[in-house]
Amino acid sequence: MDWIGNAPLTREEQEAWDMLQAKLEDDTDAQERVRTLRQNAALYRWERAIAKKLNDAGFSLNDHRLLVKDIPWTQEWIHELLFHGYMGTMYPKKKSSKELTTVEMSRVHQAVEAAISSRTGVYEPFDLRG
Repeated sequence: MDWIGNAPLTREEQEAWDMLQAKLEDDTDAQERVRTLRQNAALYRWERAIAKKLNDAGFSLNDHRLLVKDIPWTQEWIHELLFHGYMGTMYPKKKSSKELTTVEMSRVHQAVEAAISSRTGVYEPFDLRG
């Protein structure tokens, strides 16, 4: 199960996920340090931008358990539902993005970005320059 749509991955999505995981596992030379404030600020900018693009593209957030109406995406929904959803799956012992290393933060972002872009066609580049 995945965090977008709660549906199993297609064969193509699973292959893309496996390739991403293999690439990330090869990243053994990367320094494992706590994520930077600059990296965190870039993540928040990206979450706001991708939320706007999802809304502009007509995608909405629906909570079928509580609401029947469409709910627009926000940076907070991207962070709590998608980023933290993937983070919890990938790094179950980490309870906050503050606990992620720079490499872990990049890995979670790449997983969320791949899921969004492959399922919706919506893409927003991740820019550390601010």
